[in-house]
Amino acid sequence: MSQKDDSKKGIFTQFRRVFQTDETFHETQVQANRLGTAVMIASGIILAIILGLNTADIFKMDSSVVFAPLVQGIIETAVVSVICIFLRFDKAWLKWILVIAMALVYARLDGIFTHKAWILMVIPVIFSARYFSRKLTVFASSITSGLFFLSALWGSQNGLFDLNLVSLPSGTQMVTEGGFLDQAVFDTGFNRADIMWDTIIYNYIPKWMLFFLVTLISLNIARRGRDMVLRQHERDKENARIESELELARRIQADMLVDEFPESTIENPYEIYASMTPAKEVGGDFYDFFDIDETHLGLVIADVSGKGIPAAMFMTRAMAIIKGSARPGCLPEDVLAEANNRLCENNDEEMFVTAWFGILDKAAGRLTAANAGHEYPVIKQGGDVFVQLKDKHGFVLGGMENAKYKGYEILTKPGDCIFLYTDGLPEAESPEKEFFGMERIIETLNKEPGETPEKIIANMTGAVRSFTGDEPQFDDLTMLCLKVYGKVCPTQDSKDSIEYDEKDMTNENEGSETISGADTLVIAARNENIDLVTGHISKSLKGSGCPDKVRDQINIAADEIFSNIANYAYSPGEGEAAVNVKLDENKKQICITFTDKGKKFNPFEADDPDVSLSADERGIGGLGIFMVKRIMDEVKYEYKDGQNILKIYKSF
Repeated sequence: MSQKDDSKKGIFTQFRRVFQTDETFHETQVQANRLGTAVMIASGIILAIILGLNTADIFKMDSSVVFAPLVQGIIETAVVSVICIFLRFDKAWLKWILVIAMALVYARLDGIFTHKAWILMVIPVIFSARYFSRKLTVFASSITSGLFFLSALWGSQNGLFDLNLVSLPSGTQMVTEGGFLDQAVFDTGFNRADIMWDTIIYNYIPKWMLFFLVTLISLNIARRGRDMVLRQHERDKENARIESELELARRIQADMLVDEFPESTIENPYEIYASMTPAKEVGGDFYDFFDIDETHLGLVIADVSGKGIPAAMFMTRAMAIIKGSARPGCLPEDVLAEANNRLCENNDEEMFVTAWFGILDKAAGRLTAANAGHEYPVIKQGGDVFVQLKDKHGFVLGGMENAKYKGYEILTKPGDCIFLYTDGLPEAESPEKEFFGMERIIETLNKEPGETPEKIIANMTGAVRSFTGDEPQFDDLTMLCLKVYGKVCPTQDSKDSIEYDEKDMTNENEGSETISGADTLVIAARNENIDLVTGHISKSLKGSGCPDKVRDQINIAADEIFSNIANYAYSPGEGEAAVNVKLDENKKQICITFTDKGKKFNPFEADDPDVSLSADERGIGGLGIFMVKRIMDEVKYEYKDGQNILKIYKSF
């Protein structure tokens, strides 16, 4: 192929590229074509009105001169508008047609009205900037300036000129018998060439200078608009890539969860069902159940702090660690303690997990469990209704090394059921910004308390969907339900075994304490009385609107402080401690005062431990009080009248 042929091919390719649609600007072009069509329709209507007014002799213009340009302009606007509408505004070359049509129509108007319509010449240029194409803006500026130059010449030769440009000798008389002044001016001998020259010098050139400034501004708008669209396009591509990766992560996360649920058999007299409805982002909720050995089944439900990929990665790690820590013969509290220490390792991001872990003895029908700062379970025993079980909360997993957890047992009977969930359930919001809450959870469960786990979770999901309506889901919605069909547990051989009834759910232990004052508990400073202290605080907070998580933090701090009093205040003897609770419901703040007459000791004087060191390097002690200072808003200590007085404050 010759060089000449290559040149022709290159020119043809460049010409064809001008009329092709750049997908990046496709939507912008369609929107601009719609705008241009609307402008053309409006222009055609204006031309039709002018023609009508001139025909009605309201506009005093020479019909023989203006009729043809007006009709041509109306036809042009109509044809171009129909073409754009027929093509649904979706052709790249329409922008060139629209710019040319606008320039022709407005040049005709400028020729008719001469100096009164020159401002119209800027419209095609400003409009072209809407396509964010500097080439189109330069083209619009060039063709418009040329057409308006011709319109000025045409107007000056057809009598439609600016009379301010006419300069006649003194004493010149003009005589007209009706009609227009242009003929009277020409009858005086005024030269048409002078009118043409004066129109160019005094009319067109000054206006073209202003037009040139408008062109420069339009070019800048087109450039900045183009850059903006390109940046937005890159952001959209990146967001699409991230969304695709998040969707893949959601699928991987879902694949990690058990989706095959066992049916009840003689060997396995229980039924389990679970579900996780993820929020838009990848979250950190998970559930699992697995055989620890032939007769023991492990169950876990957990919620990782935070959202997104970091939470999902931490969830994967936590899930594997908890499952790996559950070995034959282990206790739930030991599983959580081991998982906590392993999650604390290399946890530079300070992420944590709330978790409930249980072990079902399939042979005996006994369920043992422990709670690491997770939502309270809801249980149904003896064929009765569901009630909330306020079990003992330990510290969250990954929050602090060597945390201790307290296990408990639930003695199951046929028909008993336990319902577990993450905070996405009670914190689901309605359009009125109201939480779904614990009361609705209990109410929904008790509508059909005898149903299968699958039906119970389906009912709960439906209730939440009806409550939230069209509100977006901000948190994962995860639930797990276990129902026992056989293997009555005949004995209660552990001091921590509890056959729960509705009274037990409130942590009330009447007859075990001495009360002096409505909000003060005076009790022997013994470790076995810690539950009475936290129960007293929980009772004081009942109905205050204090969130469960804040209440758990308060109880953890109270546990630590009271255990210090029990272990050290009167050692080696014994004594009493007073726990006073003051609740300011207006400020939404609680103040708890611990008072004892033991040895003078301010636990807050010691330096905070260096938590970046390992347990061996750091040494023993100090972590509990350090934790209290971190989770409480304010702590105070004073020694007065032979008493240690320690106060902790928490707002909610």
